[in-house]
Amino acid sequence: MSNRYPDDWHSRSRKVKKRDGYTCQNCGANGGPKSNNELHCHHIVPISDGGSHKKSNLKTLCKDCHDAIHHNDKVAPTGKMQTDNNPDLPLPSSVDLESVGKTSLKYYYLLLIKYPILLVIAITKWTWVGTKMVWRLIRRIL
Repeated sequence: MSNRYPDDWHSRSRKVKKRDGYTCQNCGANGGPKSNNELHCHHIVPISDGGSHKKSNLKTLCKDCHDAIHHNDKVAPTGKMQTDNNPDLPLPSSVDLESVGKTSLKYYYLLLIKYPILLVIAITKWTWVGTKMVWRLIRRIL
């Protein structure tokens, strides 16, 4: 598959941002025409790993999160969503996994909050190898 962007990339990118409510899907930062936050359209599965330019493989990220994912293997910032936009979400240090049964969906949600690196790996490396790596990490944590 070619790394070249399709001719309708700008239109496709605008549609993805609109679909995602002009909000970063990682940290919750709001963007759009009346905001100073720069939004990017990110390939969930990179083109180099066989991903496509289809809208189902694209999501909206703010510039900070997008840069963090693509540069220096940094963990994308997640603090904005937890503290600024959703004060009811638990902070990673306050998550008590033992209080939730391992079969509940809430358990896995809390696991991702406590260990956001799992989410970053899933977002940036969602291939068969990446999936196996995430499950190995989860088993070590549990």
